[in-house]
Amino acid sequence: MARAGILYSDVVRAAEKISQSGAAPTVDKVRAMLGDTGSKSTIAPMLKQWKDAHSSDAATIKSGLPESILNAVRAVYELIQAESDNTISQTKTECDQQLAEKNNQLSTLTEKVTLLEETQRALQEQLSREQASNQSLNRQLNECKTSLSTLESEKLGLTSRLIDNEKQLDALHHQLTSSRQQFEHFQAASAEQRNDDRRLYEAKITRLESELRQMHAINATTQTETAQLKAEILRLETTQSKMKEIAQIQLNELSSLDANYNKTTFKLEDAERRNGLLSEQLQETTQRLQDASIQIALLSKNQTLLEQQITELQEKDASDEQAKLHLIARILEKHEANANRASENLKEDQGK
Repeated sequence: MARAGILYSDVVRAAEKISQSGAAPTVDKVRAMLGDTGSKSTIAPMLKQWKDAHSSDAATIKSGLPESILNAVRAVYELIQAESDNTISQTKTECDQQLAEKNNQLSTLTEKVTLLEETQRALQEQLSREQASNQSLNRQLNECKTSLSTLESEKLGLTSRLIDNEKQLDALHHQLTSSRQQFEHFQAASAEQRNDDRRLYEAKITRLESELRQMHAINATTQTETAQLKAEILRLETTQSKMKEIAQIQLNELSSLDANYNKTTFKLEDAERRNGLLSEQLQETTQRLQDASIQIALLSKNQTLLEQQITELQEKDASDEQAKLHLIARILEKHEANANRASENLKEDQGK
């Protein structure tokens, strides 16, 4: 069976889907969304009606517009309303014409069916002789029935579209009433807003005049303070000149002190250098004294050992006194030689 026709609700759903995707609904896009069905002349007025209703809903949401914009919106609304009335009237006329045409076609087809039925009854008498002709007539009858079913479906579609158009007409009347009420409310709110603005403006002027008087008083006080500040600045400039002279004198004295400081620092560094050399010499002398003390201790130890040996020799050989004396003389000479050598080393170290 063929499609019953494009309804206004189908166009609305397709336009809303396209608008939600971020694109602008057009006749071609809506037709593509509907599966490339429906004529552009049918879709165009429905899409225009949806756009008009959409823009009217958006306009009723806003409030607080200037009067010039409101007048422009009112003019656009009246134009849209006139176009909507014309579109509805035109659509209704077209639907009536199409319905009349379909009824004429239905009557014609009904007459054809009646004629075919009469022909069929006549052909049934000749069924045995004209079997082939009967089959052809049966096919024609089936085609006529199919056409009749198609016409009935189209009739149902046109009836549904007529009902949708009536609903749309009621919605437009409701929107017109709502817009009038909102316009009256907006006029009252605008008048009240203008009165409030006038009162606020008068209060603002009074406050600004008071602030201007205060600014004049502050200006007079500021001029007095400016004169005092100028006198203070002059006194500070004089004091600054004197301070610059004193600073110059102190700077000259500081330069002299820097020169003396540099000389003293040089002498101190030279004294520290000499003190370092003396410290090194003292450390060397102390080390030599320690070495000499160790040698003297060793000599004392050797002397003690020699005295023990002498005592032993005296105990062992009391008769050989000559040999003992000779040995003692040799030991004493050796001891004296070692002592003299140690004393000389010590003197040399002290002399250094």
